[in-house]
Amino acid sequence: SRSHPNEPIHRYVELENVGHCPNHEAPHAVGSVLKRWLDNGERSNDNLFLVDGKYQTFNEPWGIITSRELDENEARMSIKDRVLSELFC
Repeated sequence: SRSHPNEPIHRYVELENVGHCPNHEAPHAVGSVLKRWLDNGERSNDNLFLVDGKYQTFNEPWGIITSRELDENEARMSIKDRVLSELFC
């Protein structure tokens, strides 16, 4: 849970078998994650689940896409990504 109401919530969803343009290659997978995030009015980490279960699969035009939500310990960001995240979040 957040200590301050305006503290950002960092979430990371990994999509396997997707290249640099996931919204075009896996529109159902991306849409599912975004819909869950947008439909959650509370926006707390405790009540927000972006993926059904441990893994969720989607049959996309490009093939089978697997999505999974990673916790902060699993999602390793580069130093550049961490700096950019802090600047823009």
